[in-house]
Amino acid sequence: MNLGTQPLGSLTIPPQALAIYNTGDALLSISSVTLAGTNSGDFSLQGPSACTNAPILPGGMCSFEVGFVPSLVGPESTFVVLADNAPPNSQVQEAVGSGAGPLAVVSPLAVNFGSQPEGTISSLPQFVTLTNAGNQPLIISSVMFPSGPDAAQFPKVAQATTCAAVALAPGGSCAIAIDFQPETTGLISTEVGFVDNSGFLTGSQQVVTVTGTGTGMAPILTVAPASLSFGTQPVGVTSGTQTVTLTIVGSALLNLTSIAVTGSNSTNFGFFVKGTNPCPLPSGSLIAGASCTISVDFAPQAAGPVSATLSISDNAAGSPQSVALNGNGGTSGISLSPATLNFGSQTVAASSAAQAVTVSNTGTTAVAMTIGKAGANAGDFAETDNCTQSPLAGGKTCVMNVTFDPTQAGSRSAQVLISDSAPQSPQILAVSGTAVQAAATISPTGSISFGAALAGTASPPVTVTITNSGSGAAILIVGAASVNPPGNFTTVNNCTSGVPAAESCTLVMTFAPAAVPTAAPCGSTAGPKNATLTITDNAPTSPQTIALSGSAMDYCLAPSGVVTQTVTAGTPATFQLIADSVQGFAGSVALTCADAASSSTCSVQPTTVSLASGGQVPIVFSVVTAANGAAPSGKAPDVRWFGPSLPSLAASRWHALALWLLALLLMIVALASASAANRQLPRGMRFVQTSALALLLSIGLAACFGSSAGTPPVGTPTGTYTMTVTGTFTGAGGSTTRSVQVTLIVQ
Repeated sequence: MNLGTQPLGSLTIPPQALAIYNTGDALLSISSVTLAGTNSGDFSLQGPSACTNAPILPGGMCSFEVGFVPSLVGPESTFVVLADNAPPNSQVQEAVGSGAGPLAVVSPLAVNFGSQPEGTISSLPQFVTLTNAGNQPLIISSVMFPSGPDAAQFPKVAQATTCAAVALAPGGSCAIAIDFQPETTGLISTEVGFVDNSGFLTGSQQVVTVTGTGTGMAPILTVAPASLSFGTQPVGVTSGTQTVTLTIVGSALLNLTSIAVTGSNSTNFGFFVKGTNPCPLPSGSLIAGASCTISVDFAPQAAGPVSATLSISDNAAGSPQSVALNGNGGTSGISLSPATLNFGSQTVAASSAAQAVTVSNTGTTAVAMTIGKAGANAGDFAETDNCTQSPLAGGKTCVMNVTFDPTQAGSRSAQVLISDSAPQSPQILAVSGTAVQAAATISPTGSISFGAALAGTASPPVTVTITNSGSGAAILIVGAASVNPPGNFTTVNNCTSGVPAAESCTLVMTFAPAAVPTAAPCGSTAGPKNATLTITDNAPTSPQTIALSGSAMDYCLAPSGVVTQTVTAGTPATFQLIADSVQGFAGSVALTCADAASSSTCSVQPTTVSLASGGQVPIVFSVVTAANGAAPSGKAPDVRWFGPSLPSLAASRWHALALWLLALLLMIVALASASAANRQLPRGMRFVQTSALALLLSIGLAACFGSSAGTPPVGTPTGTYTMTVTGTFTGAGGSTTRSVQVTLIVQ
């Protein structure tokens, strides 16, 4: 049990509940509950009689609370010891906590200048050192130097004082220095010290008594404050302390004879002395100029306002001095709605929707609370709230949200414990639910072989079915489906929502071997490909795995001879290439070429290659260049020789023109024959014959001799050209291309 790190001396630390369960099959009798250990004085038991008054039935429980008020800086611990009839006749539970805060330590605790002649000053000053022995910064708000009528008899040494308004780090220290210069004879005393935040108590005083020789005077006692008001405090709960300070003015001793709380409601208030400067109790003396403190608290026994008086009896004028005390007893109570939660059936490893519980303070005073869990299956339930951040005011509500996230199948239960200062603490919220287990059946199991696929294409998809073979309300949740290593297999996860029992969802797997990167050699991605499909879900067998395999095929075009040729314009070039099957590729590849040189033609033979698995087919790639003044084979003549009056014609259109000229010639022959037979034609027909012959003669002359406005054909320019042969394969996975390049240098 860990009560955390708490401020020193704080009385507002909420206790923590300790539950005792009888897990046996006989009555459990607890005879006593005690605390043991070095720091047991800083721990307390609250309500242990709930466990000792009556035996605990099998399966039953009792509980009480452990409180903690640290008095030391640093770790503290104790042991809760239960004497009972269970083996081995006692049970021990460790409780730990830690005190946090600054801790002021002064040295020496008293300064005595001894005898000093009246009107002289001590030969050496006396130093009072303040050290921060705590673990938080010690803030010194002021230094208490001698004041009042005798202040001049204890002058401070200003240049030797280093404690004015500073913050001391843990382990740090500072000092003040004073001299003694008596003005009268007899015992003279005063106090010096510091006002700081030691123990996180603002205004904490560390006082050192300083004495010398002086004459006596009648004591004068001041008491501050004149009254203490504790406001509203829950009935039966002790408040924090408030301080009354007694200060002696003059040079005579104060004889304190008694301190008491009086009045009809005196039992509602208590006092004690503690700290660095407590008043003597039950009686004692205080030197002149000294001060001491009395701590008062309030624990109302019933609802409503109450008052009493703190009475101080002594030898000072006005004795007994009194301080008025008042406070109001308030009520507190915590109720839960609903008082139990049942989550019904919930799938193992899947968190339920949150169920809300309203926590109400039915009283009039604020209640601070802590919330924890207990029970055999406490880890299956989670709780969040807005109740523990600050005390819940009277009449107000807060909300707890509880979820059920079972780790095993079967009936599960636990308790949510609310520990507070209200009656019947801790309040218990019983939570329960039934955990059901989903089961995953994967089909196909073991492995999937996709066979062969061309690099850069995708195989036909394969469906993986995931079935929830669990029963009842179990929901199968498929968290992720991943392929490792990635790159050659793709997955589409259709399992995006929970799968009820006897239903299924699917993953779609595809083998898509990577295409060859731009700078990589052809066929470099071909070969066997393997990966693992991992499916994670909330079934006990998760993760499930399927081995994936496939083979990436490829086809490549490559030179089988020289890759660079140098020719003179007008000279053809021939390159020897090869088509190659990689990793079992088989199919028909269509071949085309791209001619980068002007006035030249390219061709590839054959235009289609049929590759068998592991086979090779030779390819001849030819380029025909043109010399100056000649058109290369297969190209139309330079029609610019017909002059600007004729349009440029392709070779196919020259064929059509020749057919028209042949038809015109046949028509002229026919007309001539008719003329010979009839010996006479009309004038118009003779004109047509003459015109046709003239047209035919003009075209023939133009074709042979050209026009003075045209220029002769220009051959392939000199330069370096990149020629490309491309192979295209079209299959079920789509079309892919591979290419090879050669270099032609024309001189």
